Amino acid sequence: MRAALVRLGDEEWVFFNPEIIARSEELEVEWEGCLSLPGVEAEVPRAKEVVVRALDEAGAPVELHLSELEARILQHEVDHLDGELYVDLLPKDERRRVLAEFRAACAQREKRASSLE
Repeated sequence: MRAALVRLGDEEWVFFNPEIIARSEELEVEWEGCLSLPGVEAEVPRAKEVVVRALDEAGAPVELHLSELEARILQHEVDHLDGELYVDLLPKDERRRVLAEFRAACAQREKRASSLE
């Protein structure tokens, strides 16, 4: 069983075994971050619209058409379920930059934490 939780404003959806069955050819490039790599962001291209098939909280099949931010969030979460992070979608040089920035941020946090001891 795979589960994705999507929150947007006051709305919250839980998808079980989500599968993106269609993606628009039109892409949007927006800044994206992730709790797995705190403190860093990159511009990530994603499909502007997706159709997702999943089970809802009651186990009933659902098929939803999502666009823009909702589509981006769902794609991000499904990537996690597939073992990928947003940096895996970036060109090699941009991925290196983001990961170097993340390592530097981690080093800064460790330095601050050790100064508190």
